[in-house]
Amino acid sequence: MSSAERRGQLVAAARIIALSEGVDAVTVRRVVTAAGASIASFHYVFDDKEELLGAVSNELLRGYEGALSRHVPTGAGLGEAIQGVLTGYWQWVNEEPGLTRVILDAALSSKVDSGPSAVDVGHALVLDVLRATGEQPTQISLDDLAHVILVVIDGLSVIDLVTQDPTQSLRNLENTTRALVALAGA
Repeated sequence: MSSAERRGQLVAAARIIALSEGVDAVTVRRVVTAAGASIASFHYVFDDKEELLGAVSNELLRGYEGALSRHVPTGAGLGEAIQGVLTGYWQWVNEEPGLTRVILDAALSSKVDSGPSAVDVGHALVLDVLRATGEQPTQISLDDLAHVILVVIDGLSVIDLVTQDPTQSLRNLENTTRALVALAGA
């Protein structure tokens, strides 16, 4: 098995454990057992658990990229893109139980020096969507708007985890989306 295949196998095993039991349950020993691999093969492709969690986080963010492509139509204006980014995220994390907690935990646990952080990857995804509109916000830069959208997503996610009130969470999402569209002048 190539190192890329082994790496993918270990990331997949860690992802399953994290989604079903939480990031704290992800240990090197549990991951290699679930993947049918050895600890030596783990250390051949990862320096440590934190690097593995960074890879899991980045894989999860690629899932968000897919959600964006489904929720932000080609030719969308800035307001529609903002709505699509937020709605796409919300629907994506609600499709898979435990995903919100894993994304937040993995992002906090991952090594910053093992490549781009989850925040950097998320920011780049959102910024690309906003740039694709060809529009400029009137009251804030595109870069700052992308950062604010990530702050909003994280805040809404934490509140949803704590309150576990889907009706209020949806209202929060809708109200925040309207506020961000207004901020952008879209």
